[in-house]
Amino acid sequence: MKKVFIDTNILLDVLAKRAPFYPASATVWTLAETGKIMGMISTLSFNNIYYIMRRQSGGAGAKMAIRLLHGIFSTVPPDNQILNQALDSELADFDDALQFFSALHAGASCIVTRNPGDFPAGHIPILTPEEFLAANRVKLLDATYPEGAAPIKEIRDAAPRLQHPVKPAKPRKVR
Repeated sequence: MKKVFIDTNILLDVLAKRAPFYPASATVWTLAETGKIMGMISTLSFNNIYYIMRRQSGGAGAKMAIRLLHGIFSTVPPDNQILNQALDSELADFDDALQFFSALHAGASCIVTRNPGDFPAGHIPILTPEEFLAANRVKLLDATYPEGAAPIKEIRDAAPRLQHPVKPAKPRKVR
């Protein structure tokens, strides 16, 4: 089975139904949920997603999102090697460095992200969801939720409680 490391932004696209990213991201999610790929995520993604989802849907919605992730995806825990590699890397964003070295450490065949430019090229394929699906000849799910096409029943059922899409945090003034 193909090991695919999935960046946090892909997971948030599905949980928050972010347009126009939802269809491709939900299709990748569904491949992991149905066992067609081994979807892998960093344990650190749980913290980031909990923080963002709690601000959007409250503590109960955030916990539900974490439980969904935990039940579907294999986790890659951070260790000293991953931390040291991230600290020593020249990647501009520390979180991206942790994600990148987690994927390498786990033996992932690729990283699926909406921000391929944030990761170094040449070590492992860095693909957008659309590129991953095209490379594997997988069609997009219909994002209108016809019966059976939602990535997971719990997200479809939770949609009324998760009405507000995730918005970027407002920058804080530094004094």
